[in-house]
Amino acid sequence: HEGRFRRSPLTSSQSWYERLEQECPFEGEFEQNLPVQEDMKHVWKAVLANAQELGHSVEEDKKPLLSHVINFIRNAYCLPPPEESFGSRAVVVEGISDSMHFLLDHVTKAHDAQAKILDMLYDESNEGIDMEAVKKFTKELASSLTLRLDIMDVLDKQLDLATKWQVRLKKLSREVLVPDDIDDLA
Repeated sequence: HEGRFRRSPLTSSQSWYERLEQECPFEGEFEQNLPVQEDMKHVWKAVLANAQELGHSVEEDKKPLLSHVINFIRNAYCLPPPEESFGSRAVVVEGISDSMHFLLDHVTKAHDAQAKILDMLYDESNEGIDMEAVKKFTKELASSLTLRLDIMDVLDKQLDLATKWQVRLKKLSREVLVPDDIDDLA
């Protein structure tokens, strides 16, 4: 099952708790509330239910935020592997793996789209930003992406504000460069 939601194997001297501390450093509140091994089955079943709900919301155009999906995946990754609770051949482990892999695919697509937006905004070869191209691209993304990018709301507001300033600047430059009484200058 290459490419699945799997963790690297523990070394003999490393417990799952040590790995949790290394990969997912929490501020102390999580370490005190770690469930006992018996309860981990319930935790992983809840993770599976939430992953499936996120998967359904992605498919139904409810578009969860990219950051929320990443946080969910990160928190699930910080748990002890589900194989420790259910065994490696359990159907629920496959379901968890498939659900997480599905979410990771959507996260990858959203990250790629976000990178394209940032490339358009911070292209050093241009002297400015082609706002119309960015607006067109973000509209296309909004309809094609299954996750909402956190930067989209802010970017839309900034593009609207920049467009208003551009219109205002053009109006002011026309007033300054083309006076009402051009005959008086002659």
